[in-house]
Amino acid sequence: MLDSDYARSTAWREEAQRWMDEQLRREGEWVFRGVIVGIVVLATCIALAAATLW
Repeated sequence: MLDSDYARSTAWREEAQRWMDEQLRREGEWVFRGVIVGIVVLATCIALAAATLW
């Protein structure tokens, strides 16, 4: 009885860990995309400012 409960608990914990890893990976991808977009927007603003002042 104890073994089956332990196995069930372990399987549930592994599944929860996989789910958390997936969520963190997705959040990481969105953060990375946000940083890239931010850099592109900043570079565009600098280029526009330079073109305006030139």
